[in-house]
Amino acid sequence: MTYTIYDDEIWQRIIEKHNLKDLAIELDVYQNPQKAKEMVKSFERNFGDEKLSKMQRTFYISLMSIEFVEQNLLDMLVSTGSQHYSVGAGDYVKSSMHLVLVTFEDSFNDFLEECKKRYKQIDNIKFSEAYEIFLYVIKLKLKYQIPYTRLFVRKFLSLSPESFKKEDSIEIKEYFLEHNPKMLPEIQDEL
Repeated sequence: MTYTIYDDEIWQRIIEKHNLKDLAIELDVYQNPQKAKEMVKSFERNFGDEKLSKMQRTFYISLMSIEFVEQNLLDMLVSTGSQHYSVGAGDYVKSSMHLVLVTFEDSFNDFLEECKKRYKQIDNIKFSEAYEIFLYVIKLKLKYQIPYTRLFVRKFLSLSPESFKKEDSIEIKEYFLEHNPKMLPEIQDEL
């Protein structure tokens, strides 16, 4: 299943992340993402001329940017990098890969923010709990779950206190053995 920013379980988190909550409430779309989606469609067809107020236009221009950054940017970076790789343009591939890593770092920062909202501290959270929060945060990027999980495990272990790294590795292996055994070979090098 492909998610969009307009899905109920994603909408409010994305709106809050981009500091649009107050405006969304004022426009009566904070609780109604489908209404926002319909208004964006109206805006896209004719740039909102005479159909949307100035406040609505401001909100929906922001939404279109958010939609691109949150949903489409990673796909475009991977596609561009793949095209450059196929013709041997190494510098462009490196640039694309750098931007992919930047999008991961943004997602990891979103994960840290979500942990704060849930009153969880990264230095004593169980991996299973952390990974479930991370999957919640990257819902729009689940197509890239394998590489993002590799990066997540690497980053998670790097932030763990030295005394817990071995235990964390065991906990991570046990988690994937139980919940997603196909992922274990994908992350083995990170452990």
